[in-house]
Parts: sequence; structure tokens; C-alpha cells
Amino acid sequence: GSVCCLANHYPRSTRALSTPSAHRDTHIFGGLGLRSFRAADLIVQATDDSGIIYIAVEVSFTADERDTDRALRNADFLERFTGHRARAAIASVRNDDHVTEQVEKGLVHWYSIDQRSLNPD
Repeated sequence: GSVCCLANHYPRSTRALSTPSAHRDTHIFGGLGLRSFRAADLIVQATDDSGIIYIAVEVSFTADERDTDRALRNADFLERFTGHRARAAIASVRNDDHVTEQVEKGLVHWYSIDQRSLNPD
């Protein structure tokens, strides 16, 4: 499949956004989708050769359609809020068939979490 690592696509600089930075002016969109955006697992601001890009990341042990839908919706909100490009991403140990299909279509990027890294030392 066409599985990729986020770091390979956005190497210049990255930073996780704080709640106030990520959620400024979101009141104009309202509704359940916005509530989901405010509870996003991670919003990353990165810089590549074209400028600023945002990455809406959902993190799950086993990612499913709900995770991809949320990541895609959050990426859409970010583009509308900021006027910059945004991408959807999933970070998970494993994926269901829906997520695998979305990754293979290039709609969502996937970062594989090694299950061993979840065990306490």
C-alpha cells in the first residue's frame, strides 16, 4: 500500500498548536463538527517548501471510519479557518479496512505506531 510517514512529507519544521491557537475564530462554524474539532487529538503546524501546512491528526489503537472522518473534517476546518493547506492523518497501531482504503487513495496519511512503544518501561 501507499502508507507514508508524516515526517517524510513535512521535514522543515513542526509544532503542536495550543488550544487557543488552534481554535481561534472557530465559533463561526458551529455545530457538532466544530465540537469534534475542539476535541481533536493533535493539530500540527508544519512548514515545507510551499509555506505553512496544517496536519489534523487522530490517534487510535485501531483506527476506523470515525477517525478518518474526523481527521478529514478537521483538515477541512483548518483550511477554512487559516487559508493554508491542511492534510488529514491517522496515527495508529492498526487500521480497519476503511482506513486502509482511505490511505491507499491518498485521502489520509498514516503514521504507524509500534505497539511495543506503548508498553511502560
